[in-house]
Amino acid sequence: MIFKEFEIIDKAKELHLNGEDNEAIKLLSSLDLANSKEANYLLGRIYETAEKGISNIKKDIKIAISFYEKALSLSHPDAGLELADIYYTGYLVKENLKKAEKYWKISSRLGNELATFELANYYYNNNKINDAVQLYSILVNGKFGGNSCFKLAISFLRGNEIKKDVLKAIEYLKKGVELDNVNCLFKLGWLYYKGEVIEQNLNKAIELIKRAGEFELYEEESKAILTAINNSPNLSRK
Repeated sequence: MIFKEFEIIDKAKELHLNGEDNEAIKLLSSLDLANSKEANYLLGRIYETAEKGISNIKKDIKIAISFYEKALSLSHPDAGLELADIYYTGYLVKENLKKAEKYWKISSRLGNELATFELANYYYNNNKINDAVQLYSILVNGKFGGNSCFKLAISFLRGNEIKKDVLKAIEYLKKGVELDNVNCLFKLGWLYYKGEVIEQNLNKAIELIKRAGEFELYEEESKAILTAINNSPNLSRK
């Protein structure tokens, strides 16, 4: 029975990708929707993403939300993330940040790493730094580790709401560098260049900024900073 359900869901996904949403819905409706979190989640995706001229059904965000809520009640970890994003962006509904936060929390508790990261960013951007730091600290060894290390470093350098801790900030920047995070490369390189919160080391500064410049989007910024370093007067390299 379980194997049959997976077969039906896989076929429904294929139909959905081909724009045959009516057929996908018919297949999914043959399942026990009271107990199938995957079927409810996929139905939510179908109704949320339906596009005129491509899909053969009409987009309906209210129906999508009802299916996502059912999937979430059955512990689907991605359903809460979808609901949070809908309410956070105000996508075809009235923006509701409290609901977004609630759904991120639920999805995070169900193990959705992206939901945890988005919740941490939400707290960070709204100056709830202590809450953000707690979540970023959980994420440093996962797929959002580099970005989490950067946000932690900035938080400890600034010391807003949490105690300023330069050594901890540098520690997180170094870990982010190990993870090849471009923001950590730039920030740590800049700190080595300035020599204000860490001993000045131009060789390390240049090495890190050059590495950051290997990312295409940051190539010009890297060149500008390297030029500033190389043109700095009265600075001896260590």
